[in-house]
Amino acid sequence: MTDSDSETGTDSSSDSGTDSTATTAAPTAPRAPPSAIQRTVSALPAPCRGPPRQRQPPPSAPTRRVTPPVESAALVAWRRASNDPEATCTLCGGGPEDPFHVLSECTHPAVAAVRSCVTSPLALARKIVWICEVALAASSTPGESPGQQAASKAAAAQLVSGLVAVFGVTSDGTLVEGASPPDWASAEMRTVLFRFLAVLPFPASAAAPGHGVVRLLGTVFDRVTAKAHKLRPVANAWVGFAGAAVTSIFHAWNAAFDALRLERGG
Repeated sequence: MTDSDSETGTDSSSDSGTDSTATTAAPTAPRAPPSAIQRTVSALPAPCRGPPRQRQPPPSAPTRRVTPPVESAALVAWRRASNDPEATCTLCGGGPEDPFHVLSECTHPAVAAVRSCVTSPLALARKIVWICEVALAASSTPGESPGQQAASKAAAAQLVSGLVAVFGVTSDGTLVEGASPPDWASAEMRTVLFRFLAVLPFPASAAAPGHGVVRLLGTVFDRVTAKAHKLRPVANAWVGFAGAAVTSIFHAWNAAFDALRLERGG
């Protein structure tokens, strides 16, 4: 080997090593320093996870102690009457101890006094005439000709005039001069009293023989053909008056019953 060859071999060996190193380990770009946000996040402590959240049941409502209602004297009496149909009124002894008797028949002075106020011409009598007059005015029959409508109004006015003659008062509270009030102690008027205080309309066919007032009122109810919203004022006034009247009569009967029971030591 000559000196030139030796130099050539050395150079080629050096070149070969240089090329191999460049192929296997390429230089990498320097990493950018972490930002301020990254440094802050990495400095935070690791999150601490506790046990899973337990769902609490809703609090239960406090238990209320229910006090049984105190039964009124009338209810006690009617329970006794239901077990003994022959039981008579504790106060007057003039009839079975039931709502019909208390409202329309009982002759105890306290009960009779309140009933007399309820059946006065400016109370129940006026209310009956007003109820019938307004209900008839609200009634209409679809498809009626003008002539039929006029005939219906005339018939309604005739019915109202008959009621004014019977009860002796108009719907606006004007007393009819010379008119005698109805006898609310009669069997017919007791029926009228109870049905109006119980808010129970009835047909003309429900009238017993000889009961002309019941038949007249039933005829009025038979002629009423109105939609419910037109009769709402009538219903509100009727129920309101009847509720107040029934409450006042029952209150008088209960008070007298309690006084009698205390007097007897019961």
